[in-house]
Amino acid sequence: METLIIYNPKTIFVDGAYRKTVSKEIFYRTNKLEWLSLSQQDKSIAPVNPIGYGESATYLTELGALAHPYWIYAFNDEEYKLYPVWNVQEFPGIVDHEKYDFLPVSIIDGKLVELPEDAPAIYTPYSIDIADWNLNAEIALQAMKAPKPDAAVQLLGLVMSINKKCLGAKWQNSYQWELLGILSVVKNNSNKPIRHTKYGNSYITATQIAEINRLHICSGGWWFYDPDKSMFHFIISRA
Repeated sequence: METLIIYNPKTIFVDGAYRKTVSKEIFYRTNKLEWLSLSQQDKSIAPVNPIGYGESATYLTELGALAHPYWIYAFNDEEYKLYPVWNVQEFPGIVDHEKYDFLPVSIIDGKLVELPEDAPAIYTPYSIDIADWNLNAEIALQAMKAPKPDAAVQLLGLVMSINKKCLGAKWQNSYQWELLGILSVVKNNSNKPIRHTKYGNSYITATQIAEINRLHICSGGWWFYDPDKSMFHFIISRA
């Protein structure tokens, strides 16, 4: 039985401080290629979406979920709620704007710390579209090959975001080699500053190149797309 375990970040307020914790969900895939929940609190006999991009944040490891940096703090005079989000600028349907005020925050040393509105998004390849449920799960299963699966997920999300900006598409197979070439230049010129680089119809910023390189090293591999099967594959790099 093929299983997938995901972790969602949560918070509790204990002894005068906000502490991060996680909820764990277990899913299995049937012989009809549908996903069902095995979690005690939400056992399901109906197909579900095990992993996706939406109102909350999803991780493949407990450590990844515990390190989640972005939250929406919704509050009024009587109560408050904390919601984990990928992007502090995008949280549709989470906050009742008539009932709550809200702030984007991080949690540092047990304190809520306001985030700037332009805090960079956490990159994810997951889609909220129902048609992509199976693709989301396939990406997650491939990412589990990596020493640090959540880094592999963020790597694919960042590459897809750059491709969409520079190429007008989420993925173009021939360009994955060009991105690896850019990383090779960085590796071979470690004593020189990383520069903005022409890519497709636009530029990859030096910050983005540095982040791709960091995630590439952290995940220990690279993503490739199989156009015949419409699937992504994560390949571990040879040392």
